[in-house]
Amino acid sequence: MLPEGIEVTVQRVGQRLSGLPDPNGGSFDAAGDFDELVGSSDLPILGTLDPYGDVTLGATMMADLIADVDRALQGSRSGPQLRGLRRLRVMAEMVQTDASLTLHVVGD
Repeated sequence: MLPEGIEVTVQRVGQRLSGLPDPNGGSFDAAGDFDELVGSSDLPILGTLDPYGDVTLGATMMADLIADVDRALQGSRSGPQLRGLRRLRVMAEMVQTDASLTLHVVGD
């Protein structure tokens, strides 16, 4: 059975944040649609996410995650994956600048 997809949210002390500023305008609550990048050896953080597990990432990992997202964005075309990566980058930047925030990654 294939996973339904990874969903990433920003949390503060277990509370999910909503209404995050979408780079395409409006707001969003979660990022996803980049599942095909999981397992990529070129992406040290994204590539090691477990499509079936849960993990919490803190500020110390955000520089590497942002670098992964930037590499992945270079090869993305328009569509859901591009939108998901842009949202993930916004979330990673938020966590990088606020140590009270974490990224919560939930697999299928």
